[in-house]
Amino acid sequence: MRASLTRLTVLAGVVLAATSFTLGLRLPISGITQLAAGPAGLPAEVPYLPVVFILGIMLMFLSAVVYELLPGSRNASPPVRPRPR
Repeated sequence: MRASLTRLTVLAGVVLAATSFTLGLRLPISGITQLAAGPAGLPAEVPYLPVVFILGIMLMFLSAVVYELLPGSRNASPPVRPRPR
């Protein structure tokens, strides 16, 4: 369970970071109408894109916290037994 939640957290972070980075490039996309045009016909800047990018990076780093805080599976590691004397 913790591995799947960790993967989901990483995936959400990658999607947020990649989407905000791609939108921040301000490339003209054919077939998509723009609400407002910036200089030289480029699409307008989407507000708060740097914040969304930073949130995506933070989610990727927090996936390690998710992995460490959630309990592992039953067969994760056998208990350590003392050696007989």
